[in-house]
Amino acid sequence: MTVVHGRKGQAVKSGFLLMAGFLLAGVPIGALLVKGGFAESDFILVKGFIPTGGSAFVDSLLCSLLFLLLFFYFGLSAVSLPCTAALLVLRGIGMGMSAGYIYGLYGAKGLPIAALMFLPHALASSAAMLLSARESVKMSLISARLLFKGESIKPDLRLYAVKLAVLAVICLVSSAVHGVICFLFDFLM
Repeated sequence: MTVVHGRKGQAVKSGFLLMAGFLLAGVPIGALLVKGGFAESDFILVKGFIPTGGSAFVDSLLCSLLFLLLFFYFGLSAVSLPCTAALLVLRGIGMGMSAGYIYGLYGAKGLPIAALMFLPHALASSAAMLLSARESVKMSLISARLLFKGESIKPDLRLYAVKLAVLAVICLVSSAVHGVICFLFDFLM
């Protein structure tokens, strides 16, 4: 089968945009959950973005690594696509709950606070989540193809693990920056 130049890139771009759509679809759901009183600040999805008790680094890192671990696991299964979409929506819900929680605490004054405290980590970790979701779906398709052909999955599995390890480092750096920003914010307030 011949791949026409540009079509594969368009398919990858549209798939990435679809995954970003799943992530963004969760944001208003999370904000509405907070408005309706269905969310607390100690919920794991919120703790990944909002510092509680000076543990911003640990909370955000654990939340991000949990999602990466789930993406890794689903990449090894046949149901990667629906599970990956559900995880992205769940991550978006956590972001929406966090933004809604900040807005609920500070009102309109919370917008600059959210922009400084929440947005840098949310953007960096969301990029890592989108890339890991894309790799999860690709690995699921690769493993299905190789299993039907009877070939070894080890080389692809190693590359998959390395890619997700790099994304884990990105999440580590993002969480560290988030921890420093939250520490400085607590210090200044």
